[in-house]
Amino acid sequence: NAALDAALYDTQGCLSPQCFFVEQGGPISEKDFARALSDAMQPLDSRLPLVAVTSEAIEEESFWQKWRFRASQGRAQIFRRHVILHSEPHFEPCGLRRAVFVTPLKNAGHLAMHGGEWMSRISTIAASDAPLLARLKQKFETRAGIRLCEIGQMHEPPPWWRNGGINLLGEISRRS
Repeated sequence: NAALDAALYDTQGCLSPQCFFVEQGGPISEKDFARALSDAMQPLDSRLPLVAVTSEAIEEESFWQKWRFRASQGRAQIFRRHVILHSEPHFEPCGLRRAVFVTPLKNAGHLAMHGGEWMSRISTIAASDAPLLARLKQKFETRAGIRLCEIGQMHEPPPWWRNGGINLLGEISRRS
């Protein structure tokens, strides 16, 4: 579900994740999650092909050059061409298509407290399971405009949400 959420709109749609935060000490390590996400995204390249946009080529090469350098310094790890695992304390959306970050977190509260200026750009936070979703709802109850859901429901917002509850996954499936 996480891979499909990320690939469906090439991480350019407002409901497509650009970063996955993984709690340290959880049932799966951040490295194992990044590897599994990368593996799950590979078959989607043929099912949902990435359309080349030539104007992005220079920006994309610059982006990957920066992250390859960080990986060479041990500050990041790149899983194929889709997933970047890093432990930097902040997150900036990259803006590239179908490139997602995996960032380790101490706990769900750490995300709410240390989100910084980019927190205002988050529209949806998806949790891996119901207990984590409940903890996130407690931490984010004062943040207006952020929708909380489980992974796999990012493209199925409720009617009260800002896009009017259009099931974007259903819409694209009908057109295929």
